[in-house]
Amino acid sequence: MCHIEGAKTNGGIMRTEKQKALKEDFSFLGTISASSIIILTSVLKGLGLQPGFGSLIGVALDAFSICIVAGVVYFVVVTKYGRNITKRWEGYVSLITIVTAWVSFLVAMGALTVFGLVNLS
Repeated sequence: MCHIEGAKTNGGIMRTEKQKALKEDFSFLGTISASSIIILTSVLKGLGLQPGFGSLIGVALDAFSICIVAGVVYFVVVTKYGRNITKRWEGYVSLITIVTAWVSFLVAMGALTVFGLVNLS
């Protein structure tokens, strides 16, 4: 019996550490996304030029915003249910928010990269 209880406890510790790591990841993604939104709006306001592929800036701003919202939803689910994410919908919500946050962040970074490359040449 002790061996089985130890395994359950170890699994619980591993799940808790995984959730802490994901919280830190979302914290970094949220900080980078919010900072990017502030910097983009400040820089574009000051430029006053019509850059090529300007719609990519809109895509980047939208994707950064989606990343922030997905991170907040993940924080709410994990904070409310913590280690006890046992219901199916809670697991799906956390998985969907993880994927949504990363994909939207990568889309935003890709849009900014293309925008920068187009306007450098």
